[in-house]
Amino acid sequence: MNFSLRHFLPVLMLTLAACTVPTLTPQTIGPAIGPEEEVFVATTRARNDVGDFSSMRGDQTSYLTVPVRFPTNYSPGDRAKIEKAPDPAEDFSVGAPVTMDRSGFRQSLTSAVAAEPRGSRDVTIYVHGYYNVFYSGVFRSAQLKRDFDLPGEVVHFAWPSRGSNTAYAYDRESVLYSRDSLEALIRDSVRVGADRVTIVAHSLGAMLVMETLRQIEISQPGWVHDNIDGLAFVAPDIDVEVFKSQAARFERLPEDFVIFVSNQDRVLMLASRLQGVKRRLGNTSDVEVTTEGNLTIVDVTSMTQDARSGHFVPATSPAAIQILRNSSAFRALFPREGLGQPIGGNVRLFQLSGN
Repeated sequence: MNFSLRHFLPVLMLTLAACTVPTLTPQTIGPAIGPEEEVFVATTRARNDVGDFSSMRGDQTSYLTVPVRFPTNYSPGDRAKIEKAPDPAEDFSVGAPVTMDRSGFRQSLTSAVAAEPRGSRDVTIYVHGYYNVFYSGVFRSAQLKRDFDLPGEVVHFAWPSRGSNTAYAYDRESVLYSRDSLEALIRDSVRVGADRVTIVAHSLGAMLVMETLRQIEISQPGWVHDNIDGLAFVAPDIDVEVFKSQAARFERLPEDFVIFVSNQDRVLMLASRLQGVKRRLGNTSDVEVTTEGNLTIVDVTSMTQDARSGHFVPATSPAAIQILRNSSAFRALFPREGLGQPIGGNVRLFQLSGN
């Protein structure tokens, strides 16, 4: 049967509905009533006419901090919608963002890390995926910090996703456009005196992270293992063979590297059709890498029905959140040594079940 994007647009609209949100305008700054989390943000998006960040590519990296205000009735995994007139009991909102240059950003992050108690001076970088507007990724970063009780500071890297179901090609090229800026952010995050630097990437954001770390590793072999303590990829939208070639350039993988997969991820099923391949990294557990280091595959297929499209199960399934948050084996999203069953080489498989 011939594949036509026109036939699949209704499916794509349905499965990605949770990512489709309007842009935030200054009028939507909400009152400080519910819980609040500060998110550090670096973005390669251009500013629009009202001062927010658009889907267009900026000519420089912008740096800011954003106070994210949670609704008073928030529960872990709730969908974060953006409303033009937010109700503080029902909707996410933001306080006034503070912009700064790169030097000021690094100094502010350094101060925030130093203010944390010893043992909790971590930096977690979150990189969003396909089909995101600016504040959807900012809200997701704040949710990760609160839902998983992540120690230290959360830094969000916002690359110029068009936020459109027909802009997959634009988003993939925006990934390539943003590699140097993400590299600068990663290097700055390593320099702030954190006890641990981890990177969490979703969907197409995992491609951006792998491309960026690969270019760092080519220039400085061994740097990634020595400076990045953990990687977590959630439903990564990367061709499996491309991932293997990327990983082959690493002298050694980070000590903690986990990939969450689901063979019922409907978004990645569509991406597979668009790319003309059967498998994406996020919908298969059949992965082998030859690079030194450990890789853990966490199969969340059994929990997919609890998480809408199945494209962000660890963060949208309340059951998955509880398992990951309460299990000592998954502190801060990363499994420890010995977890799971060997499936080939240095790769281990763990089946996550809500039963």
